Amino acid sequence: MRIGLVFRRSCWGLVLILAAAWPGLASGEEVQIPKCEEAWCFTVAQPPSAWPAAYTGKTIEVQEFPRILIDIPAGIKKIVRSDSVTLMAYDGRKALSFSEHRKEDHADFMKAVEGTSYKLNDLMHVVFTKTPKDKEPEAVADQTFWRLAMRFKSTYMSESGTRVFTGKKGAVTVYYKKESKPILGNLENTAIVLNEKSPNGFLQISSTNMPFDEFTKIIGTIRERMVK
Repeated sequence: MRIGLVFRRSCWGLVLILAAAWPGLASGEEVQIPKCEEAWCFTVAQPPSAWPAAYTGKTIEVQEFPRILIDIPAGIKKIVRSDSVTLMAYDGRKALSFSEHRKEDHADFMKAVEGTSYKLNDLMHVVFTKTPKDKEPEAVADQTFWRLAMRFKSTYMSESGTRVFTGKKGAVTVYYKKESKPILGNLENTAIVLNEKSPNGFLQISSTNMPFDEFTKIIGTIRERMVK
């Protein structure tokens, strides 16, 4: 199941790349990051549409951060865990993974934007809904956060013709997309799940060798986990 551990591409390595381009960023120094002018910086997700229909086959309910429940297909053949990533392998080289992103797991990024009024889940809202044409925040730390988010767009928007869909139900927002070309020969789909009641993190769901229709039906089972 090597492919399952490889396909999860983290956007957080970009912090190191940016730190090399602008020394002092990772150490928390004030750094003026240029506005992004790449074509993908001007790509945004489509407006919220109807919540996807839920998967109707045999499922297993799982609890995930940030305070959500998901029903995933039964028939799991193997489970692999590595740090904050959990991979479920199925027949036919099909795999589904959950990757949790918490504020405390990304100290380098949070150091680079120290003092910002934004929360970690705001990073994904900016990535998927804003462009350099939108008005930037004026505070230095907020502007650094904003411009870093523009750079992070390359992780999800760099391919020509990328279409990202948006689903919103209560406090939960999901941005999801079908990759336009295979990753390492394996079809991959990606979703970012945000819960406004848990703003200091988000969940990335990825699949390999899974039809996009099946992937969206799994997204359709996502709901907020109520806490008494």
